[in-house]
Amino acid sequence: MAVVTDRLAWVNYTHGGLEANLSTALETARAPLKGVRAAELALHPKRNIRKGLHTQIQQIKAESKSPQAADRIAEVQIKLQKLEA
Repeated sequence: MAVVTDRLAWVNYTHGGLEANLSTALETARAPLKGVRAAELALHPKRNIRKGLHTQIQQIKAESKSPQAADRIAEVQIKLQKLEA
């Protein structure tokens, strides 16, 4: 009986060590993905603003062909270029 409990204790000890190694390896592997996720979240608001500016340009083009519309389009395009820079 003591041999069985000794073996079970050894298996439990080995399992714990392997679990700790796996946990460390998984955390190391996830670190770059977390960085990508953080960068993506930082870009999301800028993408929405850019999309909105493109939508504004399309709406202005569709609504009017007047000289004032051309001026408004130029202003929005300047904002867009500043955002993209």
